Amino acid sequence: AKALSTTRARLREWAACDKLCPHAGRGFKVEATLLNAAVVHIRGSLDDAVIRGATQALIMEVIQQARALKDRRTAHLSLYIDELRFLVCDTVCKALATVAGFDAEIITAYQNFGDLLAPADSRLDGGSVLQAVRVNSQLKLVFGGTDPVTADWVAEASGTRRLTVARLERTEINRAGGETSARQRTHSDLEEPMVPMNTVLALPPRVAVLLRPRALARIVTVAPVPVEAGG
Repeated sequence: AKALSTTRARLREWAACDKLCPHAGRGFKVEATLLNAAVVHIRGSLDDAVIRGATQALIMEVIQQARALKDRRTAHLSLYIDELRFLVCDTVCKALATVAGFDAEIITAYQNFGDLLAPADSRLDGGSVLQAVRVNSQLKLVFGGTDPVTADWVAEASGTRRLTVARLERTEINRAGGETSARQRTHSDLEEPMVPMNTVLALPPRVAVLLRPRALARIVTVAPVPVEAGG
């Protein structure tokens, strides 16, 4: 009874929002959108709990419909979720591992790993969410910031390279007190990350570290792609 009363209260909140209660025959239809290969941009709200809950429900519906309609769809589905911390749910975490099986992909964006460790949905385990997103996101673009934990993970994930550095150098002092380099030097090999932590923290805008399978990490520049309207 308590669970049912909570559901009824949530539905009454939704009913008070005109955008969520369109007239008969109107409104957004997920099935028709997927079958027609439409491009849809949905603007949610991080401050309004009702809109945020409806957005989360819509994401779940898109994923479920994409799976159910995989044999009828004629185009690949790309689902982009911004501010994942506020919209992540169990359905999204599971879909990240299986979405490729029904001709779809999920692109997520979040501020840093700390965001996923503390998702807005308190029922989710933050560590499991972070692990699911990191493992099942094959391509990663990490931009600069001030979070040392994320930067340290990127440095470790980028792999290492071997450097030869001078470990010991000797100098000789002549009769006038001047110093000259002696003909003796000791070298040693050191390993450092392909992309050091300080480099990640100091990345300028629109520059990111690209991590992908079977390839070395590299620093890339991203730029918006102009799209002409019409046609």
